[in-house]
Amino acid sequence: MTLIENLQSSAQTGYYTKLILNTGNEIEGYIDTITSDSLILTNEDNIAGIKYDAIILWQLFPNSCCNEEIVEQDTSTSNDSEDVENENNSFYENEIVKKIDAFAKNDSIITYLHPKDQPITQVPDILKVSEDDEKSIWDSIFSKYQNAIKQDDREKIESLSIELEKLSDQYPECATIAYSTGCLKLKAHNYPDAGKYFDRTFEIDNSKDSLYNAIFCHLVAGDEEKALVDIAKYFYEGKTISHDKLFFEFVILSRNQHEYALFLEIIQSILNEIDSDEEFREQLSLLVGSTIYTLQDTNIPNDYVSDLNTLAKSAVENIEIESYIDIINDINDELKNSEAGNQNEEFNRWLTTDKSEVTDQQDEQLPINEEQQNDNENVDDDKTDFEHNYLYPKFTFGLKKGIIYRFIPVAHNGNIGYGFMEDSQSKKEVHFRNDSIIGNIHLNTLSENIPVLYKSILSKEIEASVDYTASVVISIDMLDNLWDLATHFAHEKDYRSALLEIETILQYDPDNNEAQDKKKRWTNLYNKHSTPYDKIKLNPNTEKEWEDYGNCMIDRKMFAEAIHAFTHISGNPNKSSSWYNKGISYLHNLNYDDAIEHFNTAIEKNKYYYHAIFARGLAYLRDEQFEMALKDFDATLKLRPDYVPAWSHRALAMQFLDNNIEAEKSYNWALLLDENNWTIRAWKAGLLIRMNKIVEAMKIIDDVLENHQPKNAAILFAKGYALQKQNHYSEALDYIEKSLEIEPDNIKALTKRAYVIACLGEYDRAKDAITEAISKKKTNSKSWYYKGVINYMSGNYTAAHEAFKQSLELKPDVSRVIHCKNKAKRKMESANRANNAKGQELEGIIGQINDKFGGLGFHE
Repeated sequence: MTLIENLQSSAQTGYYTKLILNTGNEIEGYIDTITSDSLILTNEDNIAGIKYDAIILWQLFPNSCCNEEIVEQDTSTSNDSEDVENENNSFYENEIVKKIDAFAKNDSIITYLHPKDQPITQVPDILKVSEDDEKSIWDSIFSKYQNAIKQDDREKIESLSIELEKLSDQYPECATIAYSTGCLKLKAHNYPDAGKYFDRTFEIDNSKDSLYNAIFCHLVAGDEEKALVDIAKYFYEGKTISHDKLFFEFVILSRNQHEYALFLEIIQSILNEIDSDEEFREQLSLLVGSTIYTLQDTNIPNDYVSDLNTLAKSAVENIEIESYIDIINDINDELKNSEAGNQNEEFNRWLTTDKSEVTDQQDEQLPINEEQQNDNENVDDDKTDFEHNYLYPKFTFGLKKGIIYRFIPVAHNGNIGYGFMEDSQSKKEVHFRNDSIIGNIHLNTLSENIPVLYKSILSKEIEASVDYTASVVISIDMLDNLWDLATHFAHEKDYRSALLEIETILQYDPDNNEAQDKKKRWTNLYNKHSTPYDKIKLNPNTEKEWEDYGNCMIDRKMFAEAIHAFTHISGNPNKSSSWYNKGISYLHNLNYDDAIEHFNTAIEKNKYYYHAIFARGLAYLRDEQFEMALKDFDATLKLRPDYVPAWSHRALAMQFLDNNIEAEKSYNWALLLDENNWTIRAWKAGLLIRMNKIVEAMKIIDDVLENHQPKNAAILFAKGYALQKQNHYSEALDYIEKSLEIEPDNIKALTKRAYVIACLGEYDRAKDAITEAISKKKTNSKSWYYKGVINYMSGNYTAAHEAFKQSLELKPDVSRVIHCKNKAKRKMESANRANNAKGQELEGIIGQINDKFGGLGFHE
């Protein structure tokens, strides 16, 4: 018996009733008249007529009291026990309708959206090779942009965005320029134009972040038509309801704009990706409720709505996805025969566009978050389509695929060998030198058709008869290593990790059909088996729930909580990434032994796991096992020669091993791969200062500060360090304090600040400053060393000696500290001898006085 049939059979004149209508409104009163298609209610002086097809829930009170009889669509008997069960389930689907209606009336989706508005300041490759001076224009725009942001000058930001617009219009297929233009427009609160450029970015590179930003801008600008189409694209691409509130907005806009066919298109795309009834049951109430809400203004026969209600209130274990699909198909057929079934032309145009043809002419990809890319010890990132990118940073550095067709081992003038290759995409010729090759590529005069990966710059050498020269050449074997790693992840059913490696392969080899097929398949499997971020349970019970919760905690940098979560997972998990995740947690909790142990297990399970090898190297580096760290960084680079963090940390390990020449070479390779990595530039500048190449270091530092990043803490500190080495202490202090304004807890900068203050002769202030540094990290041996230096400078040799001792307890066998400790000891002993001599001299004088005036009562 249907909902309406039940009402008709139960209702009687004089009964008091409460009704919930399909508009979300509630109405109540006494039944005055019952007809075949409606009820008439009276309440005091009010009379209301309600058609049955407007009613989605009813309650009867035969005696005008609270003995509520909540009747559901599938009620077939009046048995008391069944009535109780129906009462508990009565709001199953209607709660969603009520929630959506309440959201439409009382809430705003804008408060739940958080766009990413940081532009990409790195110069696009296409501008680097342009004949015009467009690179300088780009640098100038973002140099001025930094000041405009600092002053919150929206008018200036808007004027800069207009300059970017010109570049974007000149290079309409460059995603980086379009995205950055959108970011500046967003910063300037020019939401309509911002939305336009984010839409353009999405058309170029299919970036979900760009689409998300566009949705926000269209909604703030009040352009609901564009917002609806973009939200539809968002869920069509995602194939899942990953954002409940945004889905609510999609449902509301679909109903308000009568875009019923568009709504059903998205519902069907989601259903097509569900391959089990269990998955469907998890989303049942949202799918059914949203369908009822969206279609309630149409002329869809009530039977369909009744069928949906019946489906929603069936016992969960009996629900099958095919039942829902059949209803949706019937509704779709019904709509096609009416005006309500009109297709959305804009969405259909996008849907029928061949996405493979829409690529950036420079094969550019919007880079990951700059902090993530540059802060190589913290593996964090901006969210991508996959959660927990914190664990698996995606590093690609503009390498392209080429084919070497000629090689000359020795140049005609006796210089190093060189050769030529053809770019696989553009078919342009590229020159390369033998010393630009990383790893093992065996070439001779007969070498031809050798596939490689390379990165190029404009040719500068006389012998290069072509426009471009490769600065880096890497064996194509690297892609095989990534493929083996991805395949291993997939065998472990770790599709998220597998997809990240496949995406790297496709960045470097976009025509790899096998990789494209794997990406499509693994994406489907990932979406089916992963837990959406907003569905992670905060009170986990199963091992899967604990693993999801632990990964979530790592993503939020709550490592102690992550370790606690992982203790609830069995001692020998199958996934190598599970061991890696535990290792990451221990690493950031400074528990290096346990971190290394877990990384060891991850590597044993998956020998191609360069993430784990690199992380183990970080653990060794922080534990001051520099030789072991170096081995791991070298092993990482053998698997992935383009891995910039391994090059930069290899350089650090070399520095600690006092091999400055090799350290500089490693920094150079890192910067050839990622020339705009300002942190690595700062590290290299620090090394050059240490090597007393102050002028060369200053060139790097001043270039970054003046032309690129005036507020980079590492570069500001490096400038202060260089000025300190030149004995310009006041200027040095200014730059170190500027760096601390950005990173106030940087121990290295706090320590150096204290030393520079001491060099200015302000010893009391310097002692306070070094005490502050030590209070933030009492285990830092260098801070204790500088405490000793500052006390020594002020003449307090006892305190200096104690500080040097403490430094050596934390880090023994440092020759410089041992020398300073011995020197302080000698000064202390010398001062003691001097004091003893003075004491003896005083005693002698007192004795003489007593001898002379003893009779007068002078005694000691």
